[in-house]
Amino acid sequence: MKKPICFVIVSCISFALISFIAFAADVNINILIPASGSTFNVGDPVTVSGQANLLSGDTDPTKYGVTIDWNDTTNTTCLPLSGTSNPYSYTTSPSNNHVYSSSGAKTIKAMLFHQCDVGQDPSKADAIANVNINIIIPPTTTTTSTTTTSSTTTTTLPTCGISINPDSISFGDMKPTDVSTSDQVIVITNNGNSQTTDLIIQGSTWSSGANSFSVSQTHYDETVSNDPYDSMKSLTGSDDSLVNNKINSGSSTSVYFKLGIPVAQAQGSYTQTITFTSSC
Repeated sequence: MKKPICFVIVSCISFALISFIAFAADVNINILIPASGSTFNVGDPVTVSGQANLLSGDTDPTKYGVTIDWNDTTNTTCLPLSGTSNPYSYTTSPSNNHVYSSSGAKTIKAMLFHQCDVGQDPSKADAIANVNINIIIPPTTTTTSTTTTSSTTTTTLPTCGISINPDSISFGDMKPTDVSTSDQVIVITNNGNSQTTDLIIQGSTWSSGANSFSVSQTHYDETVSNDPYDSMKSLTGSDDSLVNNKINSGSSTSVYFKLGIPVAQAQGSYTQTITFTSSC
């Protein structure tokens, strides 16, 4: 039986002099419940709640609705928004809570749609939020008894217990064409009682308000430290299996990162999210 887990680290760089305000006039949405990494039993109801910001000047939330993709071929469509101003709220509780029938890692997606009323032609606004949760099969308990004694046996499920140290890294002040001269290191430790399997890594686009640059400018290596930037693998926006993707209980593995800044990149404080996912 597999029990997936996910951890997220945030990398930062900063350019001096100029700062930007992100999403000042754009729709955006988040998922506040459940928290990333939450665990539920198969059969438990799962509630998704969050907030959405509409376009500047748009004060009619009835024109919008939120659709939840539960990552098991099931969608809950056009949840209404409530409130009188940004941020507006939405929730699946109580009538649209979801029950999973199988275990595994689930990436729940919330999408903001425009014109969800009957008879309208809905179009997805440029606003999507994700949260990763774990669905497990609950432990089973067997009880045997006689007329004078009784005993109870409980099955203990394997746990991965992955931890990340540190949970954020910074490349410091860099300018266009700069390339890291030293590694930024993340140590992944298995604190559980079972070997991890299928350890994968994924990155997001570097962003600073309306400015961005490619996820692939971050390079990494999980076998050699201080490897030259051009000899390391490029981070991608898709799942990429690490070479050291199996970690025994009580053991650790390290991942080394370097960054290169594109030519003529706009100044600003940029961030990138790096996600490690594993199961056992």
